[in-house]
Amino acid sequence: FNAQTATAVLAGVSLTVSPNTYEAVLYNRAMGPDPALMETDAGNGAFVNVDAGTYELTGAHATLACGAAGGHQQTTAGAAKFDIAAGEATYVFVVCE
Repeated sequence: FNAQTATAVLAGVSLTVSPNTYEAVLYNRAMGPDPALMETDAGNGAFVNVDAGTYELTGAHATLACGAAGGHQQTTAGAAKFDIAAGEATYVFVVCE
């Protein structure tokens, strides 16, 4: 995933995927993934070992509203709807403004 404003990556965003079928979420620091983080401080990260299917990614920020970006369908509460295919990587954006 990538969390950003209209012009730059954004620190301080926590993300959830629903339904929760993933093994772990890794939020990136400037030096790489850190499993101890609860939100991104480098604007990106990854959900690991997600089952194939359709999901929603929701971003939350302390002062900004987050929603779907990058051509993803906007769903309830500003979530981005996306599909995961077996054996493939999927990249999803949320924008917070």
